[in-house]
Amino acid sequence: MNTRVQLIGARRPQAAPASPSVVVDSALVEVERHLLACIIRDHDLVDALPAFAEADFQGASHHDVYRTLASVVSEAEGAISFLTLAATMEALGLPSKTARELEAVATDPSQAAAQADLLLKASRRRQIAAASAALAQDPDNQVLAAELDRVRELSSGAKAVMTSEEAVDDFRNRLQKRLDGDDPAVSTGLADLDDILAGGLRGGQVVVLAARPGEGKSALAQGIAEHVSRDGNGKTALFISLEMLAHEITERRVAAASHGAVPLEALRAGKLSDEQLALVDELLPQLGASRMEFLASYSEDIDGIVATVKGRAKKGDIGLVVMDYLQLIESGTGNASENREQQVAKVCRRIKKLALLLQVPILLLSQLNREGEKGAVRRRPRMSDLRESGSIEQDADVILFIHDDTPEEMRAGAATLVKTIIVEKQRAGRKGDVQVLWIGAECRFANLAQGRLPSSVQQAPVAPSKPAPAAPANLRRVRQIAAANHGETDGIPPEVLAEVDAIRSASVAAAAESPFAQF
Repeated sequence: MNTRVQLIGARRPQAAPASPSVVVDSALVEVERHLLACIIRDHDLVDALPAFAEADFQGASHHDVYRTLASVVSEAEGAISFLTLAATMEALGLPSKTARELEAVATDPSQAAAQADLLLKASRRRQIAAASAALAQDPDNQVLAAELDRVRELSSGAKAVMTSEEAVDDFRNRLQKRLDGDDPAVSTGLADLDDILAGGLRGGQVVVLAARPGEGKSALAQGIAEHVSRDGNGKTALFISLEMLAHEITERRVAAASHGAVPLEALRAGKLSDEQLALVDELLPQLGASRMEFLASYSEDIDGIVATVKGRAKKGDIGLVVMDYLQLIESGTGNASENREQQVAKVCRRIKKLALLLQVPILLLSQLNREGEKGAVRRRPRMSDLRESGSIEQDADVILFIHDDTPEEMRAGAATLVKTIIVEKQRAGRKGDVQVLWIGAECRFANLAQGRLPSSVQQAPVAPSKPAPAAPANLRRVRQIAAANHGETDGIPPEVLAEVDAIRSASVAAAAESPFAQF
């Protein structure tokens, strides 16, 4: 039986009485018709104009038209016809006559912004009048008083000051959601990292993940996105890459999901044994079923990215957005007098506003400058190493670094390395280090106790140039080891479970004895 924890002293909102009737202004209805026709002919206006609510429309079914149009725009790639909109409304059980009639309305797109402003101001006046009239009938109704303050705030464009009592109520409601499990953190899939981040990533956060080239920041971000897409919470991970296409990311996903049975190098060379091909064939449907989506573009600017993410977020299932990476995102300002640091500052601010608007975490990858590579020993990265760092340090809620100071002669040919994720900044938490395993052949990071043997004790993988003969028994064993390594024990022979436990124990012991464990 599920027991719901209830905060003591939680306040129950009062029910608001029905609003008095409002006289319909036929002139404003015509303005609504013109604006809706404009938006249908140029659906980019959905994002360019302020968002409308049901109370902002007076015309019959005009709100239904706008709401359906906004939903269709989030999925459409080209122009939206009046016929398509009408058919969509009919499929939703909504009256479509108005949508068809709008096709006869002549439009002037240059007037759209002014007409939107006119409609919103008129709507605010109606709402203020209705709330004032209702409050006059029930002066002690706190809900009506709060509603009147809200519409006055919207009308003036100023932010209302929140009282201490309102702030406490807001905190109580948010805490109650967490107690009820309605506001969980987004797990990274790395237990020690989740622990230092108080459960994982939070909605509204911008989490910067930075590293030098080749340290695995894209792989770590991909692993976190993969975990989110398979967490069983119905959330989608949106991966935006400005340097890799979707098939290149999928190539890495296959290598990671095979747990070493299909190395990344073998996939890129196209030299796979029959056994490896059979495993890839089994993995592809599983990867295809995950809730992971991709936007790959070499020329996307911040305006295009924001519009795309906002449009996709209208479905309400986005759990994480990954942007790979910051220094490749153009500001879209077209101001030649701005230097790159000023452009990056604008990009960072837009990304932070987007995270707050959507209330989802955004994992933003970033390059480091080369200062930390000078000298014989790689020093630990710091925030000043972030390229164009000023705005990144300011706007990021969390800053993570991947650090590996293993000497080059020991890195070469090592299949498994112990790396450190440094939590350098956390606005609402502590700083610290997390040790993880980097498994190069699988292009993934793993919890230290759940990875493979370090290179000093790990068996060498089969060379792609000499494929092992296909053997069903061997293939079953590979799949059993992979399943056991994920914690699935049903149907796994005891000797396989014992082998996996031995590998994990040896991994922990070898990492503890490593001369680099102190870093």
